[in-house]
Amino acid sequence: MPVISRLPYSLNEAAQNIVSPIEIACYSRTSDDEIIVGSDQNLRYYYFPDSLLDDRISLSAGRGNFTDSRSKIKDVCSMNGLLEAVQDIEMKKNSRLKVNIITFRGIFRKLISAAFENNRYQNQLDLRVVLFDDQIFIKEIAKKDTYEQGIIDLNTFSGYKFETLTTTGKPVNLCSRQEIESRHLETVGNGDEFVTVVGTGISSHRMILGAEVDAIFDFEDSESRKRNISHYCELKCSKDINTEREAHNFANKLFRTWLQCFLIGIPRIIYGFRDDNFKLVSIEEYSLKNIVPMLQQYNPQVAENCAKAIGWYSKIIDWLSTIQSRYSQKVSRETIVPFKLTCKDQELQMIDILPGESEYNDIVNGEMILSNKFKEWRRSLHRDKT
Repeated sequence: MPVISRLPYSLNEAAQNIVSPIEIACYSRTSDDEIIVGSDQNLRYYYFPDSLLDDRISLSAGRGNFTDSRSKIKDVCSMNGLLEAVQDIEMKKNSRLKVNIITFRGIFRKLISAAFENNRYQNQLDLRVVLFDDQIFIKEIAKKDTYEQGIIDLNTFSGYKFETLTTTGKPVNLCSRQEIESRHLETVGNGDEFVTVVGTGISSHRMILGAEVDAIFDFEDSESRKRNISHYCELKCSKDINTEREAHNFANKLFRTWLQCFLIGIPRIIYGFRDDNFKLVSIEEYSLKNIVPMLQQYNPQVAENCAKAIGWYSKIIDWLSTIQSRYSQKVSRETIVPFKLTCKDQELQMIDILPGESEYNDIVNGEMILSNKFKEWRRSLHRDKT
């Protein structure tokens, strides 16, 4: 597979103007892999009174009963839900959305982070890119979670437990006192997701990003879906900070979380801190807009990385768009052109997938990336115009 383009890591790029993200659609994916476009049935609501911290609730309790629904989903990285949401919008307008790139937030987070944490992503970033209908679609190849002896890693479990402990499945005013106070006894699992579909952009480029939302902090905006982003929050769990080294490690974690939220405009991050025995000892809320000033005070180098990340983000988008423009002059917009995107030797590499290679037919003629339903919808738009 020949490398057709390379992008060396560069952390000195000028940051471009970011288009403020807005929610344009949403969907819920159930643990049975059912996609429900426009549904918020899997949206969780954050509620955790400070008084409950006195109980020192265990974030390890129930680990043996963890319900691993994700492992039963055929492809947890599937684009089908995102494509169905896009198609739903387009069918109402009877026109294609005018964007350059359609993908998930997590993919760009990894592409950006690769330049800062090369060892973490070296040879592990496994993405597929297709050019179709003058747009770029990017999908990650799913890797199965492997839990030793069938038991989930305790650090991972504590994150799921924290989400279960601090959220409800419906607005708090509709919950009974028993429902709220018994959350620490609930069976913890994965699989159910609420995904926001966000329109955003950088410089002249426009994108649609899908992203899982952990919870809503206060209420949904019934008058304007576009404003819902401002009500979402990101939930994280981490070891409490007692040493200078732990403070440094947390600053790097906070940078990664800042980047994750920045990409789609989630304004609030809530961290649960646990002790060595996995007891919840404190909860801290961080405003996205205040993270960089805070880091400048305590860890200027990490704060500088935030600005560098935006510049590198711009560079990646420019690079992808240049590749798309080059091929749009060679093939019709209905042709599917597949690539592999990875990182190696301090650079991003776009690799051609040629006819005859094992996955070529699955990508171009099958549904490995784009569903047949979505491809047919887009092609029907062009037939209607001819």
